Order: sequence, then structure tokens, then C-alpha cells
Amino acid sequence: MATMLSRRHFLSSFGGPIGVFTIPKPCWTRIFAKTAGLGAVLRHDRTEQAYRVRCDAAWFQKTRERTAVRTNGDDNRFPSGSLSYSKALPHDNNGEPDSTAYAALLRALNSGKSEDFLRIPLEGVVYLTNPQSAYTFGLQGADSHHLDLIPPPSISSAAAAAEMVELYWHAVLRDIAFNQYQESAPAKTACEDLTRCTEFLGPKRLGAVDASVLFRGNWAEDLAGPYISQFLYARIPHGVYSLEQRFRMPAPGIDYLTTYDEWLAIQRGGAPRSDVHLEAERRFIRTGRDLARYVHRDYSFQAFLNAALFLTNLGDEYVALNPYVRRGCPVTATMTPIVTEVGFCTFGAPAVLSAVTAVANLALHASWRQKWLVHRRLRPEEFGERVDSNNTHPDRYPVHKDVLSSPVRDYLPSRRALLPQAYPEGAPTHPSYPAGHAAVAGACATILKAFFRQDANFPSPVEPSEDGLTLIPASDHNLTVAGEINKLASNISFGRNFAGVHYRSDAIGGIRLGELVAIAYLRDLKRCLTEDFDGFEITTFGGKVITI
Repeated sequence: MATMLSRRHFLSSFGGPIGVFTIPKPCWTRIFAKTAGLGAVLRHDRTEQAYRVRCDAAWFQKTRERTAVRTNGDDNRFPSGSLSYSKALPHDNNGEPDSTAYAALLRALNSGKSEDFLRIPLEGVVYLTNPQSAYTFGLQGADSHHLDLIPPPSISSAAAAAEMVELYWHAVLRDIAFNQYQESAPAKTACEDLTRCTEFLGPKRLGAVDASVLFRGNWAEDLAGPYISQFLYARIPHGVYSLEQRFRMPAPGIDYLTTYDEWLAIQRGGAPRSDVHLEAERRFIRTGRDLARYVHRDYSFQAFLNAALFLTNLGDEYVALNPYVRRGCPVTATMTPIVTEVGFCTFGAPAVLSAVTAVANLALHASWRQKWLVHRRLRPEEFGERVDSNNTHPDRYPVHKDVLSSPVRDYLPSRRALLPQAYPEGAPTHPSYPAGHAAVAGACATILKAFFRQDANFPSPVEPSEDGLTLIPASDHNLTVAGEINKLASNISFGRNFAGVHYRSDAIGGIRLGELVAIAYLRDLKRCLTEDFDGFEITTFGGKVITI
């Protein structure tokens, strides 16, 4: 259903003062007057000021301009749930979800009541992943219901077909090293196929997909240097320890959900029949399968916490701003700015590490609201079965011809259109759009860009050797910190695409949503700081420079 329960209606369902509570408009312009000495503030004045800071932040979020909620319409056009997310619900032998079970899911999502979620019928041993969290409130940054995204492509669109074609080629090329795409015959065919697609939204060179842009992210920085961000190769300082980013990789050539019986059992909530077989040797990331493994076992902000630890140990020249330098102080060859303190709780390592971890869960809440209450996009493994079904029952589902006519099927197991999965369990049990990993990536990357110099060169870029056991100097040495942060966001997001559990638009939409989450968080953080500085300056993923 496209019509969602309104936030006001949800509040009023509690009854009493909570349902009618409003925040009075603040009558002040600045909480901390720069002319007043904070040391002289009485305790009751400080309490009032702290209250006003919270009210001021809440009023700003309450009065922000908002756009209407939009969906791609698939949920309305196919109310049985056959073209929406339905994994873990009962399914018939044709792979269609039970319409009664899907209706029960919609009732729970529209009411937001715990008892309705308990009435959702499940068939197997796995559970839906936390749909009630879509209604959670937050006291930092924007409320999750105040952030909106453009809808993902409809299943019948040429854009959705192109995304599926790309995912099939992801599966085919999982074991080809990123730096070997130029010599790979299947990679060349993949480039030609994606160029043929009428609405492929990935990067191109001179109007065509080639090996230099194949499977890369949509940001300009993604096209520079090695496919993998330097932050996934760098040695990470962890206090007295040091982390080398080699790990055991999955054995090549082993995919899952490639037969209909296995696919259907997983859709019904069955347990996976096996686990990933890992090689004994530890290697650096070289292939799509390697990257998919990293984002299978990581925790939500892991890569970005590592990046923050790495950057905080590089020295002051990588810090974006220093509010403790006295403004107007002359700087010459013999004179330096007057400094009386250094950052710690604010503008120091604790502040950066805290912010990176804080925005991660905020981004997940915003993503879960979009996933469950707005879009409910079916997972690629479900889309793949719909394509496969059309091969035997033409026109059963409104799938665009660009995916039906792709030559990629000749490279798939049994030449069926089921999408081979890198994970034995396939996709997680929550809807596809936007990707949670991508939302976290967009949020955490934005925090890193706010605290560190974006134009600084990344020190000593490297890439893995052919066997992945060592690192060698990279051919491109002109890589910036901001560029590698953006590329890290794409790697973490697209790693899930290589696994077969997300689409390109899931990644792009998630990164953009996470960026909005972090910007709102930084706005609130700026209100709480007393240092005299102009604000956090970042370059957005769209290339716009903004000051928060």
C-alpha cells in the first residue's frame, strides 16, 4: 500500500498528552553569546540554556521543508506482493507469496502496533529483520520520517532491467580480479551488454561502458586509481595493536540459490544448506567475491571507524579545521598563529570516533523507515526468479525486454535466469531499497569529510599483488583523502551488489540518504559547540560544497 500511517496519527494512537505535545517556537537567536563568559553562568541558567539548545534543534527539524512521500507504484499495481519484498513469508510452489500473509504484513506496517507484527505468518526458521524499528524516534539530527528519497526504478522499467543485467554480470565476473577486466573476454561482453541497455545509470566513457569504468560507483572519484579504496588496504592502528587488512577469502566458483528448489526453500524462510568455504591463505581484496565477503561479516561502521583511526594518526596536516587558532593572527615565515589549546572532546580523536559511530545507527533507522514503510522493493534474488519465470511463461511479469534479451544467460548455471548468490542464505530478510550498508557508508563518509582535509593527498597509495598476498605501489599516486573516502562508500555499498543482494540504485539511494542523516547530525552538533568557527565544510557526493 502506498498510503502510510501519518506521524501525527501514529502519535495520537497513544492518547494523552504525548499525542498532542508540540514544541513552542523559540524566541532567541543565539544560545551562547560570544560576549558572555560561560564560567560565570549560574547553574540554573545553564540548565535553561541546555533546554533551549534542545528546543532550538527540535524546532529547526520540525519546520524543515519536506517533500511528499513517493513510491514507484509496484506495491499498488501488484497488491498480492508478487513484485514486492516477501522473503520469509509463506510462498506457493510458483514462488508467489501468500496474499493473506502479505496483507498481514501490510496491516502491521500501517498500524505500527507490536501485536500486529506478532500476527504476521512466517513459514520457515528465519525472521523478518526488525520492521518495528521503522517507527523509532531519535533525539539526534533529523527524525527518520523527515528524510525522503526518490523512488527506485519500477520492475517494468528499462532502468530496473539494466540493474538486473549488471547484477548477472557481477555474478559471472565475481572471481575476476578488478585489474584484469581489461583482458577478460566475459568482461568485454559485459561492457557491450551494459552499453546496449537503454537506461543503464552507471558511469560511461564517451557514451559507452568500458573496462575502466565497469562496476564502478557513480562519483567522479570512483574512476581514479585502483577499484578498491586505499582505506581497505591501509594498516589500521588500534591502540597498541596494528591491523593488516588481509583475511581468508571464499573459494572461487561456489555460488548459491542457482536451482529453483534451493531458491524456493530460502524464500520460505528455510535455513541455508551450507556455509561459505574459505581458503586457508589470507589475502587482500582483489575480486568482487572478496569484497562481498568483507561486507558479509563486517559490523555497520567498521570500514569507516578504521578510516577514522588511520586518519587521526597521520598528523595535524590532515585535520580539516582548527578553531583554536586565533582569528586575524598574522602568519609569516617567522610568526605562527597563537594557539592555547588542542582538540580532544571537540575536534579531537574522541569527537571524530564518536560521530562516526553515532551516525551509523541513525542512518540504519532512516533506511529501515524507507525499506518497510515506503518502498518494500523486492530483492534481486526475487527479481531474478521473475525473469526466469518469464522465460517459460512469457508475460507472466512485466519485465523489460532489455533483461530478457541479455546474452548473460549463456554464462549462468543451467542457463537459467536465477541470480547466483554469493551468500548461502541469499539476501537478508528486509526489503532492498535503500541499502543499509550504503546508508551507513554515506553517513560515516560525510562525517570523515567534515573532520579531515578533503584535498590532502592520500599517503603512499598501494594495490595488491597478483596473488593478493602483498601490497605494491599503485600506478596512480594522485589520490585525495576525499576521493578515497567517497570510493570507500561505494566499495562498501557495491560489495553488496557483488553478492547479489542489492541493486545499483539501492547503493546510490542509500549513500544519499546517509549523507542527509549526517548533515542533520552535524547541524545539531554545531549548535552544541562553543568554539568560534564558521562550521563544517564538506563536498557532497554530488560535488556541491556546503558549510554546516
